Amino acid sequence: MRLQQIELLIGQGDDAFRRSKYVEALQRYKEARARIYGILYPGFDVISHALAAHDRILPTSVEIERSLIGASVAMFGVVRPEQVDRQPPLAHVTDVPIDRELAIFTRTGYRERVSADARIQEASSNGIALLRENKPDQAFSVMQQALATVEADGAAVDPALLGALELNLGSVALQLRDAERAKVHSENALRRFTQSKDTVGRAQALHVSAIATRRLGDNDGAGQLFDRAATELAEAGPPASLPVAATLAGGQASRDPVVLGSIAQRNGSIATLRIPGRTDGWSALVLDDDLQLQQVGKPWTVGVQLGEDLTRFEVGGFADPSADEFVARIYQARVTKERFADLHIKLDGPSSTTAHLTHLYAYALLVKLGDAYHVQGLFQQAEDHYLQAAGYSFLNQALEGPVLWTRLARNAVGWGHARYKGGDLPGAADQYSKLITTAGTVPASFLYDTAALTTPADDARTLIVNLLTRPLPTINWDIGWAVLTAHQFLQQIADGLDFYGLALSPIHTFEYLQSIARGFAQEAVQAEREFVNFTSRQEGEEATRRDLESASAMADAEVQARQEALASAHEDESAARNALTLAVTRRNQAQTQHDAYAASSSTQIWAQAAAAALGGGEDALYAEISELADRLDRGETIQGPGPKLAAAQILRAGRRSRAYELKKMEDTIVELARAITIAQDQVDSAVRRTAAAEIAVEAAKQRAEMTKASLEAFDDEFFTPESWQRMADVVRDISRSYLFRAIRIAQLMERAYNFENDTTLKIIKDDYGHGVASPEPGRDVRLLGGDSLLDDIDAFTYHAVTTKTRKASRIKDVISVSEDFPAQFEKFRRTGLLSFETDLYEFDRLHPGFYGQRIEEVEVQVVGILPEGGLNGTLSLGGVTRFRRKDGTAAERVHEVDTMALSEFVVRNDGFLYRAETGVRGLFQGFGVGCTWVMHLPKRSNAVDFRRIFDVQIAVYYTARFDNVLRTSVLTTDPRPDELVRVRTYGLRYDFPDAWFAFYQAGAMQFTLDRFSLPPNQKDFAVQTVSFRLVPAAGFSAEGIELRISGPDGAGGVVTTDADGVVSTEGADLAGLVGIDPLGDWTVDVLGGAAITDNGVLRPERIYNLQVGLEYRFAYVVEEVV
Repeated sequence: MRLQQIELLIGQGDDAFRRSKYVEALQRYKEARARIYGILYPGFDVISHALAAHDRILPTSVEIERSLIGASVAMFGVVRPEQVDRQPPLAHVTDVPIDRELAIFTRTGYRERVSADARIQEASSNGIALLRENKPDQAFSVMQQALATVEADGAAVDPALLGALELNLGSVALQLRDAERAKVHSENALRRFTQSKDTVGRAQALHVSAIATRRLGDNDGAGQLFDRAATELAEAGPPASLPVAATLAGGQASRDPVVLGSIAQRNGSIATLRIPGRTDGWSALVLDDDLQLQQVGKPWTVGVQLGEDLTRFEVGGFADPSADEFVARIYQARVTKERFADLHIKLDGPSSTTAHLTHLYAYALLVKLGDAYHVQGLFQQAEDHYLQAAGYSFLNQALEGPVLWTRLARNAVGWGHARYKGGDLPGAADQYSKLITTAGTVPASFLYDTAALTTPADDARTLIVNLLTRPLPTINWDIGWAVLTAHQFLQQIADGLDFYGLALSPIHTFEYLQSIARGFAQEAVQAEREFVNFTSRQEGEEATRRDLESASAMADAEVQARQEALASAHEDESAARNALTLAVTRRNQAQTQHDAYAASSSTQIWAQAAAAALGGGEDALYAEISELADRLDRGETIQGPGPKLAAAQILRAGRRSRAYELKKMEDTIVELARAITIAQDQVDSAVRRTAAAEIAVEAAKQRAEMTKASLEAFDDEFFTPESWQRMADVVRDISRSYLFRAIRIAQLMERAYNFENDTTLKIIKDDYGHGVASPEPGRDVRLLGGDSLLDDIDAFTYHAVTTKTRKASRIKDVISVSEDFPAQFEKFRRTGLLSFETDLYEFDRLHPGFYGQRIEEVEVQVVGILPEGGLNGTLSLGGVTRFRRKDGTAAERVHEVDTMALSEFVVRNDGFLYRAETGVRGLFQGFGVGCTWVMHLPKRSNAVDFRRIFDVQIAVYYTARFDNVLRTSVLTTDPRPDELVRVRTYGLRYDFPDAWFAFYQAGAMQFTLDRFSLPPNQKDFAVQTVSFRLVPAAGFSAEGIELRISGPDGAGGVVTTDADGVVSTEGADLAGLVGIDPLGDWTVDVLGGAAITDNGVLRPERIYNLQVGLEYRFAYVVEEVV
């Protein structure tokens, strides 16, 4: 029964898979595989495992495969020639311990408290069942193995159960003509039954021992044992009052004493059995004679088909095939097959299922389960099952290896697609990288490291190594498709594109994309409506055609029926004419008979009368005798000689008889005459029916011609059902195309919405449609996808309206690079490359309480002595930008880097000349204000002295929303540790021109930093560091120039410039300037130096500028928080 269940479950799973019922198919395959696993572990609860929520894969290994092969060999003997309705009783199952996580399923449900008790009961009942199927050899093997296992385990077992098992072994040994073993087992049973105080059991054991003793030649000993058995049974008392036990697997257990009658009768040809357990009972075993045993022992031939080959084994007859023979002829043979047709198996009965149990468990069902998981998007489970199938010991690597590799590869690609569509780019790359790395090399993955997959892996390696070769090498196209697909999507991820090859941060606005997506979705809906209309017309036209074809067929049938009716009418007419002829003939014959009788009957009557008279010796005168007859007719009495009186009587009777007969004939003639009239009427009616039938035939022919003409005219119409179907297919393809485009644009719209509104909505799905049409295999029954997509598209409008509660402010901030980023600015003046990072904290400081900053426009203004044509270069911004959230945390936006050309174009002056691109965001639009700015002025493009650039000012136009709680939080937050330190730079040549020109006269530079030199919202200034850089004129060195520097409080000293012309408070000579208030008078005396003096005379023109870098500490003025 279990084998039939396995076949049925696999068939049901295949059918469910074909009908796209994947969950149902999965359950059927799992249960089928669990039932095979349960053959190895008879206590395994298949149903509990199948209903378990987890997807724990049943284990496979070489040991398990070998155990299953051994079970298959044993089962060949068990299932001959019919299946048993229970767990197949095998003598030896497996030595592999059950998986620890699966062991729980051997303890679920109702079970014996002592597991060994259950094992003994099952072995006994299975053995008795095999006996009933005339398989004593299998029965003995099953029970003996159970006994050996229990004894080896050393578990405590109910002695009554052991006694029953020993008794049954003894009875089976008698059936097998092994009296020695029967004697041993019966004595063991007697000991066990004595231990359990089972008197009936003792009687049974003594009876079996008596039979064995007799067969061993000891008749006296046998007689004594027979007597003891009968006596023990009598002492046990009649057990007939006990209820009849229930049915166990394998037969009826009875408490009827009649079953034990062979013991009381000392019958040596019938042994008894014991069915132990909670439904304890007895059964009788009629011992076969030698002829019967010979018949039972005849071997069977079992044929196992693999592909087109048929392999035969002999089973039974106490000699089953060995496991090695079975492996060599069934499993090892499949490894070297060269065609898929030669690997095909068909489960067409117990023998086929038994032979292929290992293949089903270790390969076929794993692949089916993997397929069922894959189509449901459960890629991890699918991969696990495919990989487990790859470990199959008898895998045909040349044929099945590529099949498994392709399945694993397609699963990885599908997994990657699912991750990619869901926005998990790293996860998608991990899956694609199982086939090929981002760099286009062979990865270290199971697809290339699994030994069983070497053949397809080598093909994939060949393709990867020759990716840049054209034409590509010829390999299995499934393998090539998977590798190239993974490579394509890895490149898309590396290029920052989405699954559809579009930018992750769309450059178009949400409103624009929403209108486009809605338009495509509406087109999809409209095309789908046309598909429905065309399909309805097609089905209607097909119904019309069916009606016409039915009418034509009915008309043809009617013609045939009418023709048959006409033939019947002709037959009726012919029969009627034959009847008329017969009637006339019979009337004429009756008249002829009448006339002949009338003519001859008088003479015959007189002859009879005369003969009577003459015979009496009287004369025979007609007149005399006639007169006597007449007188009799008148009722008179006549007298005369007796012969004459007799003649008169004969004449009188003859006359009456003749009159009667003539009258009868005349009546018949009248009846026959009437029959002629009726027959004539029938002929006339038949003639009329024939004429009517001829007319009906012609009418039916006309109708048949008309319906045929209608059908031909229908088929000749411009729009036939096929036309409508083709048009329906076309518009459905159009609808699907529009729907695909609409989904792609809608996903871009979703990203644009999330980008513009700093949300993480995930509303747009990867596919749309509802299975509303009539399902058929291979038919896509999904409709109304466009309608559902439109609903999701409009959900964004609803979300926008219901969630936006505040208006945005428009803000303009100007970043002075020379002031806010002096070090970067100085590098820019040397190299033409400016790179700096704007911090959200600075924008919070400028505009407390504003969040969600989003750049709208950027302007760049370079301050300095510039050429008339301006400067040329680029400003880049993007990648990852930051903005403030309402809760005070920082968030990021990811997008492509935008690059703006720097030229004479000014938005305020020239913007009207350029038409705005519809639906496209401008450069930097939507970016967060916390970002990396890179400006490059190539020197070859700008004929300018970069030292004459005094500042770069970047005007940032952006929007932000306000929150008062955030404002309070910002204003009350303690400053950063380095926030109360600022750096200011001054170039004396330009910032203090009076002091610079005084230097040319006196050789000393005196400048004053007053309160307006530093920001008014700062106070309590203190120098942290100060540096001076002497910039020489072209061609002169700044090294070795001696300077005397003094600050506002007179602190300072004499210092000498280094190779870069720099001196600072890091040196001991100027350390006294640290900590002083920088506001006040500063003096720098140039004392001398070889590069700036001639013969001891200072040459001021050799000094181009003196730059002062002041780093100071301060405190903010007191903030009044409202």
